[in-house]
Amino acid sequence: YVTTWQPKRLLWNTFSFGATNTTAPDQFQIDVGVYNPLLGKGYSEIAADSRSMHKSQGFGSGKNRGTQLEYFKTIAGDAPVTNIMDGVNTSWSRIPGGDAVAQLTNKLSSEFKSSDPSASVPQLIELYDAIQKLPDNYWKTQKKREVEQLLILCTGLWFEAYSTQTTAAAGDSIEWKVQAINRSNIPVELRSVTLQQFDTTINKALVNNEMFSFQRKQRLQNSTAISQPYWLQNLHSQGQYTIPNKSLTGKPENEPEVVATFHMVIASRDFLYTRPLVNKTVDPVEGEIYRPLAIAPPVMATIEAPVYIFSNAEPQPVKVSVKTSRPKTKGIVSLKLPDGWKTDPASSIFELKNNGDEVLLTFLVSPTSNVIIERTDTMKAIVEMDEKTFDRGLVEINYGHIPALTVYPIAQAKLVSVPLVTKGKNIGYIKGAGDFIPGMLSHLGYRVTIISDEEISSSNLAQYDAIITGVRAYNTNDELRRLNQKLLNYVDEGGVMLVQYNTSDLVLSDVGPYPFKVSRNRVTDEYAPVTFLKPDASVLNQPNKISSRDFEGWVQERGLYFVTDIDSNYQKILAINDKGEQPLDGSLIVCNYGKGRFAYTGLSFFRQLPAGVPGAYRLFVNLISK
Repeated sequence: YVTTWQPKRLLWNTFSFGATNTTAPDQFQIDVGVYNPLLGKGYSEIAADSRSMHKSQGFGSGKNRGTQLEYFKTIAGDAPVTNIMDGVNTSWSRIPGGDAVAQLTNKLSSEFKSSDPSASVPQLIELYDAIQKLPDNYWKTQKKREVEQLLILCTGLWFEAYSTQTTAAAGDSIEWKVQAINRSNIPVELRSVTLQQFDTTINKALVNNEMFSFQRKQRLQNSTAISQPYWLQNLHSQGQYTIPNKSLTGKPENEPEVVATFHMVIASRDFLYTRPLVNKTVDPVEGEIYRPLAIAPPVMATIEAPVYIFSNAEPQPVKVSVKTSRPKTKGIVSLKLPDGWKTDPASSIFELKNNGDEVLLTFLVSPTSNVIIERTDTMKAIVEMDEKTFDRGLVEINYGHIPALTVYPIAQAKLVSVPLVTKGKNIGYIKGAGDFIPGMLSHLGYRVTIISDEEISSSNLAQYDAIITGVRAYNTNDELRRLNQKLLNYVDEGGVMLVQYNTSDLVLSDVGPYPFKVSRNRVTDEYAPVTFLKPDASVLNQPNKISSRDFEGWVQERGLYFVTDIDSNYQKILAINDKGEQPLDGSLIVCNYGKGRFAYTGLSFFRQLPAGVPGAYRLFVNLISK
């Protein structure tokens, strides 16, 4: 996949952060705050825009303008003197026959007219021919592709193939439309358009600034693959993915499943361009919206929750959403359960009329025994239709700041039976940046109420057996600055309050009744041993006895943003550390305050509960129990 190459130098981007400074005056320096007049921004401004795209992590950043030096220490190879690329040849001279190409590119650049880009088309054709004569190599392929794109830009040529359907299934018919326009006086002809087995000769001269379009309906090939991200096409182990086509490695998206090929003649030269068949709609607010056309299974069954927790033998409703990607579908849905579980009904019939129609079916699932033992099983949703079986669900990831992505996971969910005791029923939950804990607690029989700012201010909080704040609530909700005292009064009067992790950027200095500081300390190894500093603490014993076994099976990490400078009124419950690091005692602190109890935790319950980790449930229940 690559040819032999050798690095010229290895550099370490040194840093100065907190009390650690690894920079030195004799290190090579780059000013990353340089202003780019073509972009109208400095590079540090662009970097801030990039950081602010980390929406879910709350990483929005202010913009630094002006000189900003980065330091580089040479680890191996020749040290740079004037430029980080000193001695690295990136010119055409490294390519046999490249000098002639360099002369043409220099001429193009110097004679380019921004007011009339099409004047460069004849020279671009000449450049294309010169590149074509080069020996086959990576740069020949790459630069031909770039010149082809420059021809599009300089002629104002625009063309697309789209459908108003959001999804389609292999073997089904789909309506699609082609639009093409030439916005220059350069002669351009659309010879043909090919899409799978469809191939039509058009021979249409594209007149300056006149739109040409045509519409077709055709059946997609039965072999058309579903739009499953390439890294999820095979089953994978934790943190390791099997990629069938190694050339896709590193790409952010799949290659499109359905592609239209446009045969264009530009200034009497033939070019082939490809465009993915996309979905195009017009939103009354957002305007024109493009997204990939999703090639879907004919029918998808999605189990509503990823995990169902059973602390007793009471049946729980399992809702299955069935969605079709073709018209006139009819079939049977059932849940495939392992031994020890039962469902009512055994199966359910559905019938859907149009592509995109959806129906919600409910099954009651329960253990077959009244004796709850700790176990984790998997149930699957199965659809039987047209003498075929389908077992894929549907997940649509659609945010304004990233491309839309459609995933078809195996239609399955965990069934977790957890022997545990709960105390209290009414839980108040104050939303933070977003997590799934309220739904997880409802599986245990809790009545979880999402409390608004107004309700915190005006309602009687004593109705709640416990109040929980969602992750980063004290980072995202400015109203907690004025409402926090009422929450502490609730604790003082006998309530139980659990605050989940926050970063140090708090809306008020003191979250708890006694001071502590939020740090950046964390334990990233989910298998890191846990030491009980206060084994007799009530939160480790009531109503459930917590042991080291309860920290088995955790996912991704132990926790993050642990606290330091902890007031002596708090009990430090646990000590944890990554290998080779000092033990950290700020993952869970608890104090009695008045008649109630306050707890702050950096343990990542927001990951463990949705993952169905039994021990995490037992400990969490203890933290919200009187």
